[in-house]
Amino acid sequence: MTCYVILKLLDRFKLDEHSTFIAITDNAEGVSGTSSDLVVKDEFSVWELLHALMLPSGNDASIALAEYFGSLILKE
Repeated sequence: MTCYVILKLLDRFKLDEHSTFIAITDNAEGVSGTSSDLVVKDEFSVWELLHALMLPSGNDASIALAEYFGSLILKE
């Protein structure tokens, strides 16, 4: 579901998944459950984070995407 929502938000905000980069926060790195082993302050494209989200079921990637796109929604 997270992947689907992010794909819709990319379209809504006219963002490119390869050129939109997201920095990993403490919150994303510290999430419990399955992880992609993302490290604070590293930056990844949305495309890379979607892969991290889907392949190892990375909760950390999910949080990073949610924080970034949530902030865009709040700015509307």
